[in-house]
This record gives sequence, C-alpha cells and structure tokens, in this order.
Amino acid sequence: MIYLDYAATTPMDPRVADAMSPFQTQQFGNPNSRDHAMGWDANDAIERARSQVASLINASPEEIIFTGSATESVNLAIKGLAFGRMIERLACRWTIVTTAVEHAAVRSTCQRLQQLGIAETVVNPVDRSGQLELAQVNAAIKRESTLALVAMHANNETGVLFPIDALAEITHQHDTYLVTDATQSVGKIEVDVREIPVDFLAFSAHKLYGPKGIGALYVRGGIEAIPLAPLIDGGGQERGLRGGTQNVAAIVGFGKACELAGKGLADYQAWLTEYHSTFEGTLIDLLPDVVVNGGDAARIPSISNLRFPSICGQELIREMQQLAVSQRSACASHPNQGSHVLEAMGQSPEDCRDAIRFSFGRDWNCAAEEQPSAGVVAQIVADAVLSLRTK
Repeated sequence: MIYLDYAATTPMDPRVADAMSPFQTQQFGNPNSRDHAMGWDANDAIERARSQVASLINASPEEIIFTGSATESVNLAIKGLAFGRMIERLACRWTIVTTAVEHAAVRSTCQRLQQLGIAETVVNPVDRSGQLELAQVNAAIKRESTLALVAMHANNETGVLFPIDALAEITHQHDTYLVTDATQSVGKIEVDVREIPVDFLAFSAHKLYGPKGIGALYVRGGIEAIPLAPLIDGGGQERGLRGGTQNVAAIVGFGKACELAGKGLADYQAWLTEYHSTFEGTLIDLLPDVVVNGGDAARIPSISNLRFPSICGQELIREMQQLAVSQRSACASHPNQGSHVLEAMGQSPEDCRDAIRFSFGRDWNCAAEEQPSAGVVAQIVADAVLSLRTK
C-alpha cells in the first residue's frame, strides 16, 4: 500500500516516539505536583516542548497554549473571544466573518455561536480557483459588530493558500482579530507569525509526524494581550485556559516533532515541491484532460486535488487498490456528500463527488530512496483511469 493521505494524518517519526517513551513509563510525574522532583521534571519537559513548538513558527513560548487538537484550538480562539466578551458584559450580537471553504472545526463553531444567539456568521465566497476577493472581505469586516475574521492558511482539500498577510492587514485596519487555521501549512512551508501577523494560529502535531491528540493555539502577545475565556474550567492549567492534567508524553512528542520539522524544513519543502510538480506534470502528460482543482492559485506542495472527466471517483479509488487516497477531508461531517470546498468553487455536485485528494509526505517505514517516486504513482493513477475508460 502506498500511503497518499498525509493531509489526514502522518506517521509518527521514530525519533518522536523515542522522545515520548520515558514519559509514558519511568518519568510519569504529574506536572502540577509542585513539591517533588518528578513533578518539576514533568513541568520542565512541558516548558521545553512549548519553546520547541514556539520556535517553529517564530513565536514566544508565552504565546503557545497546548490543547487536544487543532479543532480544539479553533474552538478556543473563536468561542474564547465570544465568551470573553459576554463575561465583560459587552451586550452585543457579534459578527464572525469567515470563508466558504473552511474546515468543519470553523464552520461548526460558528454555527454553534449562531444557534446560541451570540454571533452571526458572514461567509465570504471564493472564485473558481478557490481564492478570496479581498475587497469583499474588507466590506464584510467593516461592520462595528465584527469580532473576528476566521480564515485558514492552506485549504485542507485543495491546498490553496490564502494571502494571510493581506488578510491580517485588512483585519487590523478595522481593529479586530484574525484567527487562522494553519494545520495544513505548519511544518510543510515556512510559517512565521512575525511575518504574517495573525492574532491566533491553530495547528496540531499529527500533521507533522507527531502524536495524535495534541494541538496548539498561538495567541499574539499571550493571553495578557488578548484575553480569552476558557472552554474547560478546572485547575488553571495552560494559563487558566484548559483545566486538567496535561498529557506530558504527547506534549513532549509535539515539541520534538516541531524541532525536527524546523531543522529539516527547507529540504522537506523542496522535496515536496519537486514531488508535487512531477506528479501533476506526469499526469497531465499521460492524461491531458485531468482537472487540477485550484491549479490556477498558489498552493502548498503537499496536496493535489484532481478530477478525471467521465470517471467516478469511488470507482477510481477501488481501481487504485494499492494507493491510500481520499475524496474529502477526514473530518467531513457528512461522508456521503460531495466536497463543500469544491461546491464553493462553483463545481457541480457530480464533479464534487468525483474529485480525489492526493497528499504527499515522508514514509518512515522505508528509506527515502525506496519511497515510490512521483512518476511511478502518477503512472498507477493513469493506468487505473485508462482501465476504467476501456471497460
């Protein structure tokens, strides 16, 4: 099986597993036990990891809050802002401005706040390439009730990149906040929060060869600069925003994964770019009618979303039995429906259902030189398409 679903999750780097191992067995102290060395050591491990995670995005450790996932990070940013305003007794029905192609974490969070009567949602459309019209965003954000603009960095289905620096400029001109889901970009391309001045950045470990069940929220300037209300009350962990004993082993693994990602980022990005280019270029040579969704926009080099005219997506996946690929986000709430992202890009329901996402990464189960080349994978796909067309 050739795994090509790295946008859903990545295999853990063996070096990450090694770093985590002692904290699952011998070094099991509670980081909130302040009266003995085992507690101190666990807390020190968390703070080292916090520094490692912060370094990857050029943040300060005080700006990093550990959560259970990127989804939780998104919830904490959006709901934390909204609930905080309620606590401050700012009686207002807030507005959250977002986009039509966001991950379910954003869409469901906005829907919940709307159901509770706390905030309405203004959804900005995208064009056929998956890009935003900045003038429309600017017009939507002008209203005085705007609490935040929520816009992802790289789309999890098409890989299309939003111009976060321009969105940050628009947001700050109107004295509001920019919340960005960077789950698909951190660890794959350079993400520097000093260069793209977002206010909140959500990401997770398992998309960059770390463990599942651990995420982070970057808060510009820390919670002293942008106060948030907690979602989980308890013992005051994570600067009072997430009660409950921290998962030390997972946090250590996250830190190690970020350290390794930072050290190898330039080479990894170059490898991904070459792999992505070769894969799509070879397929276009073999199947000139292939449709690259978002192909006219800037994209991250780890995702390629394709459609093959006259070919049913499900049938093609069954024909390519040696490839592990997806038709939609692993977090799609209605797995039998087509992609809301492609629908927002103006595609028909049939075309949405027939698209396939190929996402690339490093297979730790084999040596780099043994990993199937992009050309070989493209040939497998082309052979499967041609086989279906002759049936």
